[in-house]
Amino acid sequence: MILSVRGAMALVATVGTGLACGGGSTDSNPPPPLQSTIIVNASNQFLPRTDSVRVGGTITWTWAANSLGHNIISTGAPSFTNKGTAVTPGNGTEGVDFFDTPESYQFTFASAGTYGYYCSTHGTPASATSNVGMGGQVVVLP
Repeated sequence: MILSVRGAMALVATVGTGLACGGGSTDSNPPPPLQSTIIVNASNQFLPRTDSVRVGGTITWTWAANSLGHNIISTGAPSFTNKGTAVTPGNGTEGVDFFDTPESYQFTFASAGTYGYYCSTHGTPASATSNVGMGGQVVVLP
């Protein structure tokens, strides 16, 4: 097949136009999920340290077996409901929200924002936004 320069330019223009109008998604940043899990481990870490969900999404914190002595304390604004401390089974402590591992805690986020939290045994309120101590953030996107 022999094309003139004019014909070749028309072919390139047609192919180029077809590619530009071809539809399909090239979005490399899909929206965050409605559910996600953060592991609370025996190495004094929340994994991942920062997680994201959409408004109406639920984060589940899951304490691995033997991950004792951790809690989730919301800090700053916006905030969410705290979760008590994991302890050794049968310690006899009454009237406090203690639990045995493995354990999980879920919270559904109704409003967009960045929610900081930390473990009061292994971190401070500053741990929510720094890499020092046991802390983390949940980013809730619209």
